[in-house]
Order: sequence, then C-alpha cells, then structure tokens
Amino acid sequence: MILRSVPKDLAAGPATSVPGVVALRQLAEDVPIFTCGRVSEKGREELLYNIRSGCPEVTKIAWVSLRAEPMIFVNGTGYSLLEYNAAIHNGDSDSASTMHVSRQRLEEIEERLRKDVEQEAAAGDGFVIVHALTLEGATEAMRVKVEEVRTPRNVMEEFAESANVTYIRLPLPASGHLLASDLDPLINHFEQLFIDAEREGETLALVLNDGEGGLRTTIALNVATIIRASRIARLRSFNNAKTLQDLLRVGDRNITLSSTSCYFGIEEEESLPSYHVELQAASAIVQMVAAGSLLKAVDAVIALGGSGRVWNLLHAVDFAKNAIPGNDKTGPAVMDALEAVRKYLLILLIAIYVDEQGHNPATERDEFSEWLDKYEEIRQMLERLDEHPQAALKLIDHRNLMAGHVADDRTVDRRSGDVLTANFAMKADHFPGCQKKGLVPRVCGAPNFRKVDNINVYGVAIPTILGVHNVLTVLGASEKPLVEFGHDTNDEEMWKGYPTPSIFDATTDPSLMESPLRGNVVWVNLREEPIIYVGDRPFVFRDLQLPYVNVELTGIESHKIEHVEEILKADILREANLYDGKFLVHDEGKPGELVGIWEAANDNTVRTVKQVYDEASFDGCRVKFLRLPVTDEQSPELKDFDLLVENLLPSIVAGTSDDAMPTSFVFNCQMGRGRTTTGMVVCSLLLGRTTPGYYDFLDSKYPTLFQPTDSELSKGNYSCVTQLKSLLSDGREAKKRLDLVLEACSRMQNLRTAIEGFVQQVSSPDVPEEARARAHHHGIHYLQRYYNLIAFASYLHEEYDDETKSLRSSFVAWMGERPELVNLHDAASLS
Repeated sequence: MILRSVPKDLAAGPATSVPGVVALRQLAEDVPIFTCGRVSEKGREELLYNIRSGCPEVTKIAWVSLRAEPMIFVNGTGYSLLEYNAAIHNGDSDSASTMHVSRQRLEEIEERLRKDVEQEAAAGDGFVIVHALTLEGATEAMRVKVEEVRTPRNVMEEFAESANVTYIRLPLPASGHLLASDLDPLINHFEQLFIDAEREGETLALVLNDGEGGLRTTIALNVATIIRASRIARLRSFNNAKTLQDLLRVGDRNITLSSTSCYFGIEEEESLPSYHVELQAASAIVQMVAAGSLLKAVDAVIALGGSGRVWNLLHAVDFAKNAIPGNDKTGPAVMDALEAVRKYLLILLIAIYVDEQGHNPATERDEFSEWLDKYEEIRQMLERLDEHPQAALKLIDHRNLMAGHVADDRTVDRRSGDVLTANFAMKADHFPGCQKKGLVPRVCGAPNFRKVDNINVYGVAIPTILGVHNVLTVLGASEKPLVEFGHDTNDEEMWKGYPTPSIFDATTDPSLMESPLRGNVVWVNLREEPIIYVGDRPFVFRDLQLPYVNVELTGIESHKIEHVEEILKADILREANLYDGKFLVHDEGKPGELVGIWEAANDNTVRTVKQVYDEASFDGCRVKFLRLPVTDEQSPELKDFDLLVENLLPSIVAGTSDDAMPTSFVFNCQMGRGRTTTGMVVCSLLLGRTTPGYYDFLDSKYPTLFQPTDSELSKGNYSCVTQLKSLLSDGREAKKRLDLVLEACSRMQNLRTAIEGFVQQVSSPDVPEEARARAHHHGIHYLQRYYNLIAFASYLHEEYDDETKSLRSSFVAWMGERPELVNLHDAASLS
C-alpha cells in the first residue's frame, strides 16, 4: 500500500466559475444543491462565499464528503491510501476504490493511518515516503519532511467550525458493485438534514464533494434531489425537469454558480443519445410495484442533474452499452454496462421507496436495503442482471409501437400508466389453436379442461368468465345451467368430467350419473402474469416487442399481483376516458399477426381476476379461489410447494371423510399446460400420501411405465436424479411414485418426458445457437422441476403424520436441513 497524491494540474477538471473548485455543478438556477471534486482551502472559502452571496435565502450549509478512500493530510496535502498498481480512472486514483465501509470504520482506519505515518516519520529522521501522480500518469516516489499529519475529520471539523457549516462524511464506493446498503446512510442523513432545516425554519444548501465531482456525486445528487422533492410534493406530481426545478427553487434570482457541462475534456469525445433512454428492466420493476408514473419523475431528477455519462445515469447506461464490442457477451465492457444499469435501477428504487414510505418517521420504517429485501421479485431481478446481460441491457423501443396495430385510423399516445407503461399492451389470452385436440369433455369458455382418472383433480386453461361458471356447474359447485356462446359448444358427454363421491374413487362409474353431485371446489390460479378481464374475455399484460412471451415477475406474492392488477385496471379506465370510453386491446389474427381492437371499458366491463373470483363466490358458488403465482416454464419455488400444501391439504383431509360433500381441485395457468400440470401433480402426490390405496391403484393401472426402447433420459435417469435417489432415504420409491402420478396427469404434458425434447434441441447441430441456448435454459428448469417433485414426494413420505394428518415440517425447512440436495439441484445438467 502507498500514499499517493494527485497534482493540482491533473485535478483541474472543467473550468468553473469558482477558482480552486474542480467540476463544480449546481443542480439548477436558484436551487442550492451543489456537487464538486477536489477543493483547495481557498476554493472552499470562495465557494461558500458565493453560495451565501448568490443565494441570500440560504441560512444553513451542509458539506457532505462522499469519499470512501482512506486519506491523510501531510503538510496540508491530501494523500489517498491505495495499492501500488491500482487502476487510474479519468486521471484519478480515487476511482479505483470499491470499499463498502461505514463512516465510523473509515475514520478508525484513517486515525490508524495517521499514527502509522507519525511512527514512520519518527523512525525515518522526520521523513516518510509518499507518491505522486505525474501529468503523464506515472507514479513517482519522493521523501517528504513531515511537519503535520491530520485526518480528514480533523481538517473538516476545523473548517466546519470556522465556516459555520455542518460537515458529514457519508462514504460511497467510487466504482464497482453498488449495494442498497451503501445508500442507506445517504437517504437517512439527507432526510434528517431537510427535516432539521424545516423544523428550525432554515433554508438549507447542500454541497456534495468527492475527489472528482463525477459519477459518485451524481448518485448522491439524485438521492438528495428525490428526498428534497418528496418533502415538497408527491414524487408522482412532476414529470419533467422544468417542473422539478420550479418545485425546488429558493428565490427567483436566476442564480447559478457554474456551468452544468459534464465533460472532462473535449466535448466531441462523447455524443449524447438522440433518443430517450428507457430500460426494459426499469419498466419491469415499476410494473411489479405499480409505480410507472415514477419513471418520469426519476427521468426528471436525472435530467436536471446534467447530461453525459458522468453527470447523467441514463446517459452512462447508453454510453456503456454502446461501448460493448459486437460479439462480447460477458466481458469487462458488459460488466461496466451492467453496473451502470444497477446504479440507475437503485436510484429508481429509492424513488419508489420514498414514495411508498411517505413521511413516516425513520424509527417507524425499514431502511432502504431492508425494504428492498422484502420485495423478493425485485431482489431476484437485480441478482439475475449478470446472468442475463442482454436482457438487462435491453431498451424500450423509443417509437410508439401502439400506432402500428390499430385496426382503424385511430392512434393511441405512448402509454405512461403506473403498470401500463410505454409499449405494453393487453393481449387476448385465448388464441387460435390453444385447445388441445382430443381432450374431453369440452367445456365452453374453458379450453383444455380435463380430469385425472379416478380422482377429483382437474386442469384447465385460463377460462372466460362464463367458462368459470361452466366449470363450477360441471363440478357441482354451482346451480346455474351450462351456457354456450359463439361457436364454442359444450360436450354432449359432460359426465366424463363429473367428480366422484370421494376424492379418490376406483369404483364409481360417472357415465351412470345424470348430473354432477353437489360439491365444493378449490380452484388454484397459478398465473404470475397480470390478467384483466375485458367483457367476458381474459387479457394478459404483454410487451409489444415480445408479444408472445410472458412477462416474468418471479417471486411476486399473491397480494402483490392482485394489487398490480387493481392498478392496471385503473390505468385502463384512465386511458379509456381519453378515447370515448374505449380501450385498445390486442388479439391474434393471422399466425404471428397482432390486431388492435377497441373494446368498451368501464367499471362494469373491466374486472380483475380477484373481482371475477369474488363475484363467483358471492353468486352462491361453493368455491374457494386461490392465487399462487408461479413463473411459466419453471419449477415452483420451495415456498410455493409449502403454499400449495397449506391450501390443499386441509381440504384433501376433509374431503376423504365418509360424510363429506365431494371436493374437486382445479388448477389453471394460461394454456393449462406446465404450471397447471405441476399443480395437479402436487395435489395428486398429497392425495396419494393421505389416501390409502391410490398408489396401488396407479401401479396396477400402469404396470409398465417404461418400454424397452425408451432412452435413459426419457425414463428420467439424469445424473442429478440418479444422485438424488442415492441421497434420499426412499429415493427409488419416491421417483416411482412421482412417475406414476406424472403418467396419470399427462393428458396435456408429461413433466418427465418433456425434458428430453430440450436435450435433443441442445445437442442438434441443425438448431441455431440462440435456439439451443433457449432450449438449454428451459431444459434445466424442466429438469429442476422434476428433481424438486421427486424430493417433494420423499418429503411427504417422511414428514406426513398419519395421526394428526399434517406435516411435521415445511418443505423449505426440510430442504434447508439437506444442503446437499440444494447444491445438487443448483448444479443440475442435461446429462
């Protein structure tokens, strides 16, 4: 480690109106919030004088140092502690710092450093070896006679007292991976500064200082701006920089102390984007929390702070993205771009946090990092940025994609709702060919309705509203007659879907029933994507750039997706008010073609999923509806298994009593395929563990699960599965039980054999590389789902208590006690 200084000439930065102050920036005219880099003692005095004389309304100044690099002052010259070979960024060694350190810890380090320098000087006849950075970028050693050694705290506290300012050290990493916890002190201290000033009737000016006045001060400036604005008005109330500036003004003197040019050198070195930079990841985040109107507020905050890659985080993202070489997918340039994205997303999340928390006292709310941890779906997205860099760096198309899809000559403005953001739309959930041929009985409005033989377990695609009622009628939970509409008809042999008196019944012949038995239904909706019913039909929230791909909100909880749908409905109704009570939805015409259709949209025709379910319950139907969001084409998370158990097991146990009314279990996703089949399998495994004779029945029904010509992979004998069987106490039996259930539930999809199809695509030389990558991604998730289901079957065998008819522990806890199972799951490969 060495002590190194930067020469004054190299630290000159852009010219400013205050001599001795590097990279001075004022947020806006009459807004007393400033950032700067290195400041000489004279420059510091001059800056404070200019603030007080130019903004006479200011009665209090807070000087905030953001440096996270240990420093020491020797004879009045500042030296940073760093490794000898530390990278130099923009001519400044400080930017190599990636320390995540508290103020207290940093000051302890600097105090020890002061003592070390004094001891070295004492041992070296009053001299120490320090280093200086030359104008050519070289590091030169030199001996310095030590006359005085002081820490930044010593220097700045003396300055603060003499200049009558408040001094705060809030260390922020200059580069590397920015964490939410790094921003907690900034948020807390900035808010307290503004609260104290308001309480004392003071007008506060902020000076945010580090070594360069660069990106680190930009982050702090954005945070301070958000907090200051939030104390004057709701963040959602402004949507451009001019409105924000007017909100923050102190006086009307049109005073600025410096230019807001952000360039560290010749302006021609950097071209600013000619389009608005809007990240798809940002849209996904605001959609998860129904805060789309904050996108424009944060854009205003960032735009007011300046332009260019140093003073504007969105420009930094664009610059870093454009700097990636054509074929680079994981190199340093990609990592730099992802860090720029992460910084911007954290600023956006701070705005969401501040907006959500309001003015609650700090003692009554979570810190920012704690709040973020509670949003698992957002936390997972941030963690996955490095895994899917191309997706993380994807921009929203700056064109309005709505106009090209309208059937008549009408156009729709670029959307800006809290959920319904730019270039997102509501696409019809039912599409040509979604009904699988051969599935019986056909129920009008309920594609892919089917029953597992001899048990009251059902699957179905997302139904229409009338389809919901038709299914409940077939299952004896509604007294209403079956209805038909359009070209859709009900099956003449509807008895094929009737429930039997017991959940498992190997003897009753449903064909002898004239009508379904009066019964109860537990209906589990596994959709993670936001759904809205317009008229009778379901519509799914989709990105018009990828209209046939589900919007993933992995980890989102039931009440949160319901809240998102409530706000989505409000967005739809708000937009309909602009277009004569009509809302533009999208339907599929010819294969691959989207067609815009105007639908009547009012409070009676637009419903959330919860409203549809509640109306069915209020209508006298004997049904319990549940929303358990699961990501499409993936295994349920471990906690999802527990939620299914929690909601299904009591009804299964109650439904097996002799005097119980028949109970049926219905699962749906979009097409009624992967997630629906998974729900049916979990329910069947629970039924098999609690109902004597079910597995024996399946064993006799499927005496030969595998054929001699079946491959090892079609049998499910993947390497991780083979190892799993050896780790479980009943591994072989657990796999067999699951395979029997998979066979019984396979009318739409067999969750085991489906894996091999992806393996074949991955290994085929005729499949393009991008398609192979997608196949590998899906194949791993399918395999992990199969793996988890085997483990779940073993868990039920071990943990179910026949006397209490309950489970002794949760699946999450059971897996947590077996880390080898979790590690094997995470390392699963298609071999």
